[in-house]
Amino acid sequence: MIPTNPEEINSTIISLKPKKSHGYDKISSKLLKVLATAIKYPPSLIINKSLETGTVPKSLKLAKIIPIYKSKDKSLMSNYRPISLLPSISKILEKIVHHRVYKFCTNQGILYNSQYGFRPNHSTINAVTHFMADIITAIENNQCTVAVLLDLSNAFDTIDHNILLRKLEYYGIRGVALEWFRSYLSDRTQYVSYKDVNSDYANLTCGVPQGSVLGPLLFIIYTNDLPKCLLHSNCILFADDTTVYKSSSNIRELINSIENDLASLHDWFCANKLSLNVSKTNFILFSPKSNDKNVGITKINLGIQSIQRVNSAKFLGIYIDDELQWDEHINHIYRKLASGCYAVNATKNILTVSNLKQLYYSLVHPHLSYGIILWGLAFKYKLHKLAISQNKGHP
Repeated sequence: MIPTNPEEINSTIISLKPKKSHGYDKISSKLLKVLATAIKYPPSLIINKSLETGTVPKSLKLAKIIPIYKSKDKSLMSNYRPISLLPSISKILEKIVHHRVYKFCTNQGILYNSQYGFRPNHSTINAVTHFMADIITAIENNQCTVAVLLDLSNAFDTIDHNILLRKLEYYGIRGVALEWFRSYLSDRTQYVSYKDVNSDYANLTCGVPQGSVLGPLLFIIYTNDLPKCLLHSNCILFADDTTVYKSSSNIRELINSIENDLASLHDWFCANKLSLNVSKTNFILFSPKSNDKNVGITKINLGIQSIQRVNSAKFLGIYIDDELQWDEHINHIYRKLASGCYAVNATKNILTVSNLKQLYYSLVHPHLSYGIILWGLAFKYKLHKLAISQNKGHP
């Protein structure tokens, strides 16, 4: 890999988010940003040595896990979300490597075009827009579309390191660069820190490092060949959110094609040691109005298991119904606005206008703006209650 220099180190540190949280080294990214100019030379020497030898220092592979309480019973472990904190210096190293690997993948045209996760100039809205455009085109051509929204179980945590390394080699990352990734993935440890009490260290034998910069990129490389096992269907990916869909005027042929592709997809998951949660996987049937919606299709078979049909589903934060009427998503936004507007109104006599605006743009505006290019085309009478609600909460 191309060596770095103090100037790149400086710009990389400046690009870090100024967070106060820190790993076991007690060095926060906020502190690094303050000292960026003064400390840019030592990290460049360490990182270049790492890239030259294909070795990642073990001290940069130790993660500190902080349990963050979510809700309900505090005595239950399931009500805590684990946050992984790595040494800040490791984030600099990973950003340097990430820049080189992503540039290589882009120049070589490696990444699947419809992978919208963890890529610059790609977003959830791009993915949903792509999906909706294909469905609407099919309806205009008097075709039905079956869309299967797959749910993977702990996908990031079950990545097999040996398979990942073979895929990196297949895509052209070889020699010292491949050895660097082998070193990066091996001998990783973590410990839990709670109320100043630390657990023993535990080894990580699979999965991409949580809280890392490289983890998301490695994951989309790992799943990059998933669409190749589909002979009939299209596929839209956003990290571990996978949607398989196909359109046809013949509903029976459509179901058969989808079932064949799901069988191939199941084999791919098994070969790559990923697990599909069938109970949380659903499908939606989109049909032209001229077609009978009650065609009797209530499930799709996946071996001895069945995937159930639903009338609507949440797709990357947006509720899509089988009639494309947006009722459920608009109701979802309305409920979010109600709590946000309540907070604004409850503090309007306490906070300044400037602070009220900050509150509005934090609790109300994001719900209205997200995906409005899509659901904003709903009938005016459906949107009317949103306009009334947001006016109540506007400073």
